Formats: sequence, C-alpha cells, structure tokens
Amino acid sequence: MKYVLTDKILNERGKPIPDEDGKDTTLGVAIQVALLSGMDGEMQPIKGLAKVKRYKLFTKIVGQSEVTLDADEVVMIKEAVMAFPTIIVGRVHEILDRG
Repeated sequence: MKYVLTDKILNERGKPIPDEDGKDTTLGVAIQVALLSGMDGEMQPIKGLAKVKRYKLFTKIVGQSEVTLDADEVVMIKEAVMAFPTIIVGRVHEILDRG
C-alpha cells in the first residue's frame, strides 16, 4: 500500500502537532523517530535483529514524501509508535489503516 509521508499528525482539536523545532509533525517524521527510538510499545529495549529490521525500514522511508509499505512493515511501524503519546499512536494507526 502507498502512503503519503507528508500527512500531518493532528491533535484532538484537528491542529498539527508541533515537533521539538516547532514544525508540524508528519507521518514520516513520527515513523522515523519511532523506528529509531530503540524502545517497543511496552517501553522495553528492542533487541537483536529487530534493530536491524527497524533500521532498514527507516532507510527506506527517510527523505521520501511517499512510500509503498507491505503488511509486515505496517505492523512494525504500528508496534514502534506505541511508545508515543496516545494521540500520536491513534493518528498514525488511522492513517496506516486508511492506506
């Protein structure tokens, strides 16, 4: 499935969520940060080959405005973003479920 990584992540009032630099958080940025975080949804460190898989997916996404993801990659992203606040998890899942 193809995804637009420039889609903005919106807060509960429908306004873009700013990142640390005050820029709008996009789907791509949220995914990249989640993949590189080193933590799973239970806030436990990821181990072994999971790190390599996350890095490979990160390199596929970084610098792109659109990306085609297979079902396994979507699952990996959904698991990675679980460490984020609820609103970001929900928004990322909504976008990924929409396709």
